Amino acid sequence: KKIKQHLPSHIQLISQGEIVAESLAEYLQRHPEMEQQCSKEKTLKFLTTDSAENFNAAASIFFGKQVVAEHLAL
Repeated sequence: KKIKQHLPSHIQLISQGEIVAESLAEYLQRHPEMEQQCSKEKTLKFLTTDSAENFNAAASIFFGKQVVAEHLAL
């Protein structure tokens, strides 16, 4: 909503998250063998090539709980 309010009315804003989620769901339906390779332990691990402190602050707001990322140097 914050970005859309600054766009001209003839510009359509597309949510990348929804597109990626739908595409992944369709892929997994076409490739049921992938489920065997997926972890069922429900753990999250965050890696970032950016500042871990900046990532932690933003991700913690998004997830509603503290996030601790590991910096990954490329």
